This record gives sequence, structure tokens and C-alpha cells, in this order.
Amino acid sequence: MKTLLSLSSTGFLICIFFFSSTLHSQLIKGTVTDENNIPMPGASVVIQGTQQGVSTDFDGNYSIEVTSGQSLIISFVGYSSQTILVGNTSRLDVQMIPDNSLEEVVVSALAIKRNTKAVGYSVSQVAGEAINTNKTTNAINALQGKIAGVQITGDAANIGTGGWGQQLSGINYHIMRYADVLLMAAEAAVESGDLEKGRTYVNTVRERAKNMTYIKDSSGADAANYSIELYNTAWTDQIVARKAVRMERRLDLGMEGHRTFDLRRWGISKDVINTYIAKESEVITTFNKGQSYGDKHNLFPIPLAAIDGSGGVIKQNSGH
Repeated sequence: MKTLLSLSSTGFLICIFFFSSTLHSQLIKGTVTDENNIPMPGASVVIQGTQQGVSTDFDGNYSIEVTSGQSLIISFVGYSSQTILVGNTSRLDVQMIPDNSLEEVVVSALAIKRNTKAVGYSVSQVAGEAINTNKTTNAINALQGKIAGVQITGDAANIGTGGWGQQLSGINYHIMRYADVLLMAAEAAVESGDLEKGRTYVNTVRERAKNMTYIKDSSGADAANYSIELYNTAWTDQIVARKAVRMERRLDLGMEGHRTFDLRRWGISKDVINTYIAKESEVITTFNKGQSYGDKHNLFPIPLAAIDGSGGVIKQNSGH
């Protein structure tokens, strides 16, 4: 009897060992992209039948530990969910397919979409009729009183007071565009030596622009000679990469008040602006009035009221 129990116990242990050895865990990595191969941040990757899952990062990448034989469910609002059986591979890239049956979503930070029932906070709505019935000509101010807990400050919020009482304008951005965030990330990547990540960010901006609906003229043809292509060659020179990123910011954001800020923080405002003045003066004779941009223009002068009120203690900065 003891012998039989021993054999049975041994067989039971062998079965456990065999079963556990066949169901081993493995780390799966991959990238989730949309129909245009653009990375999708915030996509959900969940192990089927469990509550274990992760979300893709800013570049659409994810990593998750699964057991062989399990399946992953990849989902994103506005796209059809995909269920994929995990095999022996260690990498699983997924391209999502749009789902045109979606009716209502909420767009949050970084253009991440979520179903209104899936977000963990309350969502308020303002109908177009409520805006149209408001007599104000400012659409932002028309939102005042329409949403509980939201205070509309209007253009007055763009005026600030300095330490000496001086009035400063343009201190806030109403909107920070997604392209601006991508190009700041590209700049950070290039300056830290990750040139290829910088190229990816710039190409994401270019891909979005390339696939947009172009402006047409009265005949229905393109209003301009649009030619937008990607950087298909690897970036290996930091100086060249830096120049490409800065040019991209100039093209994409130059008419939105960012240009002077960029030139100043890059330390090239004096050279660039003076070159611009000289070039414009060749074509527009009245443009040249002897003006020039100097180092003093990168900083505000000390207000005269502060100098007068200091009793001679405060002196104006050199050049002002």
C-alpha cells in the first residue's frame, strides 16, 4: 500500500512539473499604430479573461507578461478591437482598423479618445444652440456659465503684472497644439542624443500634414503646390538633426507667436533677426530705417517708475 502511494505521489508530481513547464511566462513587446502607421498612445492591451493589462506609451509602445496560450485584446476608442493569440513570438505589432460605428467620444490630453462611459470623471456638454444664442462675438466668452465649475477668464487672462507693476501681454497660450508637443519632444530627443527618436516625432508631424485635406481654389484644384515628404534616411549627425527640428518648428508654428520665443531660447535671435532685416531691406526700401536687434532686446527694460522710486539705488540695464 505504501508503495502504491509513493508511485501515485511521484506520478502526481511529474504531472505538475510537466503542466507548469508547458505554460511558461514570456514578455511580449510591440507597437500599436493606426491605419496610417502613426503610433497610438493610450491604446489598451489586456490579457483576455483577466483584468491584467497596460496602455501604450507616447510612442505607441507596450510590454506585457503573458502565458503561452493566452490572447491579447487590443482596443482603442474609434477602432475595432483585435484579439490575438500569443504564440512563441516575443514581439507583436498591431495595426488598428477604424470603426465607423462609434457615435460619441471624449478627446482628452494628447488627443487620446475615450468613450464617454469609460472615463473616470464627469463629462459636460454644451450644445451648439447654446453658443449661437449668446450675443457675444467671442466663442470662448460664450461658454461662460454654460458648464458647472468652469470659469472663463477671456483675453484679460493674457495680461500679467510684473514685479514692479509693469503690464505684460501674451503670457498665456489659449491652445497648445499636438504638433507643438511632438516637436518639443523631438527637440529634447535630439539634444539628448537620441536622433532617431527625434526623426520619428518629426515624421509623425509630417505624416499628419501629408494626410490632411488640402485647401482648394475656386476650380477645385490644390490652392498651392503641396509637397510634404518624410525623412526616410536615418539621422546620424546631431547638427543636421537639430537644424531639421528647428526648421520644422518654423514651418509649423512660425505664424502662431512661437518664433521669437524659439530664437531667444536657442540663443540665435540677434543673428537671425538682423539677417532678416537686411534681406527685407533689399526688396522693401522703406523697411530699412537703421534699426537693428541687439542683446538688450532679449530682456525687458527696468520700468522707469521703479528706477525713479528707488531713490537712485536701481540703475537701468546697459543698452536701454
